[in-house]
Amino acid sequence: MTRTSKFLTAALVAGALIAGGVFVNSTTASQDDEQLAARSVQEYLNGYENDDIDTMLKYVIDTRVTNKAQLREEYEQRIKQEDREKVKFISIKKGDGNQYVATLELSSKDFKPTPIQIPVVKDMGRWKLYVDGSVVINTKH
Repeated sequence: MTRTSKFLTAALVAGALIAGGVFVNSTTASQDDEQLAARSVQEYLNGYENDDIDTMLKYVIDTRVTNKAQLREEYEQRIKQEDREKVKFISIKKGDGNQYVATLELSSKDFKPTPIQIPVVKDMGRWKLYVDGSVVINTKH
């Protein structure tokens, strides 16, 4: 093998190893983000189940209100309801761009279990549910 052939072979092998390493690292980063996003959804739901408004606020962006004080008020009203919805975390998957989509199942005495999908976005380094009021549930089942 000539010196040039050895150099090209070494360069190709090195390139393949680097490309493989980049693929593994980006896959690992993607899996880490997915796990972190799923954990954020679960933390929000734990807050919901335990009437912990501070935890809920930490893991949500809710565009239906203009500020955190208003959102806190909304959540305080919701946790006082005796027959509020039950929420179950079903799954999370990669969505468009740099977001995930969480599938949750809502149920109550007024409607049968209904799956909904909520975007999960990264905001200032933390994954949060993105609630914009676009999910509507038919309660006339």
